[in-house]
Amino acid sequence: MSLPTSFLSLTLDSSPAETRLEFWHASSAQLQLPAEIQIRTLGEVLGEKLNVAELQTDSELLKQTLKENWLSLTRSQDCILVGDDLSPVLMEILPSVPKRILDVGKMDILNRDPSRKWLAHCRLRESLHDSVIGAAPRLDTTQVAYVTGLGADMRVGVDVAVQLGFPVIKLVVPKRAEGEFAVTQLRRNYFSIDFQVLEYADLTMQKNNGTLLVNTVNFKIEADLRQDLSYLNFILDEGLICDLNLLPLQNQMIEEARNVGLPTLAGWQILGHQDWLLLRTMFPDWSVLRTDYLRHWQEHLASSPTKV
Repeated sequence: MSLPTSFLSLTLDSSPAETRLEFWHASSAQLQLPAEIQIRTLGEVLGEKLNVAELQTDSELLKQTLKENWLSLTRSQDCILVGDDLSPVLMEILPSVPKRILDVGKMDILNRDPSRKWLAHCRLRESLHDSVIGAAPRLDTTQVAYVTGLGADMRVGVDVAVQLGFPVIKLVVPKRAEGEFAVTQLRRNYFSIDFQVLEYADLTMQKNNGTLLVNTVNFKIEADLRQDLSYLNFILDEGLICDLNLLPLQNQMIEEARNVGLPTLAGWQILGHQDWLLLRTMFPDWSVLRTDYLRHWQEHLASSPTKV
């Protein structure tokens, strides 16, 4: 099997992909991947044409730059990874984007259809959905789902909760005004859902009525939320705890959930599943099992753990 070795990552910041690429290089033999696989960012491809710092603060200039260079950037590509920073801009540039991608406001990979048109995907959404089904196949979706944070990952969590059938979704945010603004936008896409807004301080005063928690907040930044979430008094005994923090492999919230017997999905599991789906898009004939991929991924991350 002949595999391509160079891919474009439409992002200005290479750091989110560094852990992933380091793993793919270190485990190329076990993963049956080319050892020389490369992922080049937008800045690396366009080089001196770009002032990255300026583009990071000027969305209109970023959009214009992408439009002007789109054909030269993508002509030889069959698959393109997409970073969170450029995902919203691409939604305005691409001629056709699926409604579900527009709803979540996030895409993480593009590939070509048989007519060479670009197809947008959000493998993180697929990963979270499939992981929840796998971890809790009998999850009671008639209760309440809690989703923390703002931004695209929050919308992914909300979309999955809606798809699973939750009638009530409580959005947990630092400031109520920010949450109310986000909920106003969410209601345009999900008409029948009862959205409610909670500030972090309100969380521990909630009834014991939740069966799903999806945390999208970085605990290194929001330490107060980490403490409040760890009480888990708002989650029923059969509830599922999901976290989108990659490291550490097991943080305080995950530890507390396991201590009281709640099923959990740690960030490394969900994001590892996402990467497995990305690789299957990049290499359609790639045949490594998800369980094998996650085992190698966990071992790689465990060799350099980070505590929160």
